[in-house]
Amino acid sequence: MMQSNNDIKKDILNIKVRDQKIVVAVDEPQCEKILGDIIVTPPFGVTAKRMFSLSYFLTQNGFRVYRPDFRCHLGSSSGEITDARLSTQVDDILAVIKETNCSLVVALSLSTRAALRARRLCQKPISLVLVTPVVSIRSTLEAASGEDIFEGVINGRIRGTDILGNYVKNDFVKDCINSGFETWEDTLEDIISSDGHTTFIAGDRDPWVSFEMVQKVVQESLKTGVYIHLISMQAASHKINRNPAVANAYFEATTRDCLRIVGSNTTSVKIPDFKDIIKAIGEQRNLYRNAILSPWESEK
Repeated sequence: MMQSNNDIKKDILNIKVRDQKIVVAVDEPQCEKILGDIIVTPPFGVTAKRMFSLSYFLTQNGFRVYRPDFRCHLGSSSGEITDARLSTQVDDILAVIKETNCSLVVALSLSTRAALRARRLCQKPISLVLVTPVVSIRSTLEAASGEDIFEGVINGRIRGTDILGNYVKNDFVKDCINSGFETWEDTLEDIISSDGHTTFIAGDRDPWVSFEMVQKVVQESLKTGVYIHLISMQAASHKINRNPAVANAYFEATTRDCLRIVGSNTTSVKIPDFKDIIKAIGEQRNLYRNAILSPWESEK
């Protein structure tokens, strides 16, 4: 285990899944009392090392953070992203929950759908903080690409799919259809059929995720007696890294909500200085080579 000068211990956890492995970066704060454990799952096409900035916010406020690389994805875990499926991400989240005994997951963008399904399949309540939550995969991919990718795969027009800048086989879309990862109604079903707190942290002008659709999920969920905590962010981008101030606002909101969930004081959130984050990234290069601040840029 390596220790940095920013009071965070670093470690790597390897989880075997049959003949494959999930590689998990572990960030542990050096404080008298750890408030809780959090799994942070990355957006599509993003690795664990690029989630360090968000992890830094959380560790500086007393949380131990587990950052997995999904299998069949970019990063250190087994498989190639061409074989990516949301169902694989569900299995990976369940495996990390089982290994770490975490009951709090922070998921970003497309991985929010995998996190919701994993909770539905889990044997215990799981709290979810979903950042820029994709509630309709079909709608989000159409907004991002300018075409209905699902329709193209169904009618055979598309051979191989560009998912947010990464080439994947058509099996990704077919898996979404067969597994119920397509519409906002699918998302609603996962929410009302599972146990645990849910928070949406959504941009009010996100071009890839309709805020009105997010609100629709919240309203329909409430009709069934299931409450969703909705935090609206003043943001007109899904890729929040394009503006460091916006990224920090999302990370602060995420950290504050995690503190609230564990029953800690939310009025004294420690907001890391931008320079401290950059310094911490530099100090971890021996463990996470070529790490950068942005949690969203493609590694292609």
